[in-house]
Formats: sequence, structure tokens, C-alpha cells
Amino acid sequence: KERTRIANKCRADLFISIHANSLDTKKVAKNKYIKGIETFVLGANNTDHNLRVAMKENSVIHYEDDYSMKYQGFDPSRAESYIMFSMLRNLHLDKSLILASMLQEKLIETTQREDREVRQGPFWVLKDVAMPAVLVEVGYMSNTEDERFLMSETGRVKIVNGIFKGFQTYKEKVEKKIALNQNALENKENTKPLPIFAIQVASAVKPIKNAAAICGGYQVSELNTGGRYRYYVAESTNLEVVKNELKNIREKVNDCFIIAIYEGQLISVAEAKKYFP
Repeated sequence: KERTRIANKCRADLFISIHANSLDTKKVAKNKYIKGIETFVLGANNTDHNLRVAMKENSVIHYEDDYSMKYQGFDPSRAESYIMFSMLRNLHLDKSLILASMLQEKLIETTQREDREVRQGPFWVLKDVAMPAVLVEVGYMSNTEDERFLMSETGRVKIVNGIFKGFQTYKEKVEKKIALNQNALENKENTKPLPIFAIQVASAVKPIKNAAAICGGYQVSELNTGGRYRYYVAESTNLEVVKNELKNIREKVNDCFIIAIYEGQLISVAEAKKYFP
């Protein structure tokens, strides 16, 4: 619980909790063969294995003074205590999964240990973290092969390098996305709208009720400017396209002509041309 509090107080960008796993090999003999690295994000106990790992990790709560008060009566040894996790909504799940997959990939790449993949589990240490968060199980102390690797200087260096490279890859991905979004925002702010050209087919001091019937076969738009309602068709930023439509529209509406509109206001065609290279 203190780890979570520290991370939230510091407004950390990421939370990576590093653990060494262990299973009971006396009661379940085949547990001694389970080995490898797995990375968890917060989630409901969707498999028996994930629940067992979470129970094992959460059991350290018992070493804290007044743990029943600190953890609101949560008992890590009772399966029914984990119902609450199915009701949690992890706001950072998507980013946590991305971080977890990158950490897992780089850990397996650097250590060459067995890949136990990314999983979801009901870990208390991830429950209240207000940021993308993962729990990394770097190996099983209950497996002799993993134990030797974890006890060796070489093994620990490889694990640290794997976690660092995974974090580095995630950081670069996030920063690249931020940079792209910033550039897109700046480009949007710096890009001025272009005038449109269109063909005016009618105008009136009051709105025309059945404006759509003014020019059959064309979508009729309305512009309220200068105290008049103007109705136009064939709008485009390309003046030549509009000119080509003029002849066809004159067959339907004799008194029609080309206009230019910029940011909801009527401007001259000559002025509109200045906006184009």
C-alpha cells in the first residue's frame, strides 16, 4: 500500500513493481517445473494460475501491522476477497498493456528465459495506482534453474537491462506519439481555411422555404450575409471546377453567377483568388 501511495504522491508517469515468484512445491510437486518470466497488469483473476500468483504476492500484507484495517478487511488467502477486482475499472489498462508487452518482450530478449507472456491478475499493489502500472515476475525461486539465474550477477544484470530496454521502448513510443499530436495541432492552428467558390442561384430578404427545389439535381446551401439569404450550389475550392458547372446550371437557373465565400462571409472572386498560389 505504501508503494502505491509513494507513486501517486510523486505523480509518477509509470509504476513498475518488480517481484521474484515462488510456488508451493511440497503440496504440489509439479510446481517445481514452473519457470520463466511473466508480466502482469491489473485485472480480474481470469485463470487459476493468475489467482494463485496474486494470492502469493498479496500474502505479504500479513507482515504489516494492522493489515486488516489498512486493507479494509481484505484477506489475500480467501478467494472471495478477490470479487472486488472484477468490479474495478482500470483507467490506464491500454497503456499498462503496452508497457507490459514491451517489458516482457525485452526481458525475454535479454535473458533468454521462458516466456510466460503478459497476464492480468488481482494484485493489490496495482489496485489504486493512478498511472500505467505493471508487476513483473522475473522468475520462480521455487524452480532450481530460475533460482540459479536469479542468484547470479549475470542473471540480475540481464533482468535489469531487459526492464530498462522495455521502459526505454515505451518511453520512445509515448514521446513520438506526443510529438506527432503536437505537430498535428500546430499544423491545424497554422493552416488557414481556403475560400470556396460556388454558383449563386437565388437570393432573398427572407429564407426561402423550399430552397432545395431551386436547382434540381444539386445540393442547395444557404448563406445569410449582408442582410440577405443567398442560395448557392456546386461549391469547391477549385475555381475551374465551378466554372465548368456554370453552363449546366444556367440551363436550370438563368440568373446565376459565381461567388466566393470565406469564413462564412461573401467576398469578391478577385479577392478569393489571392488566397491561392
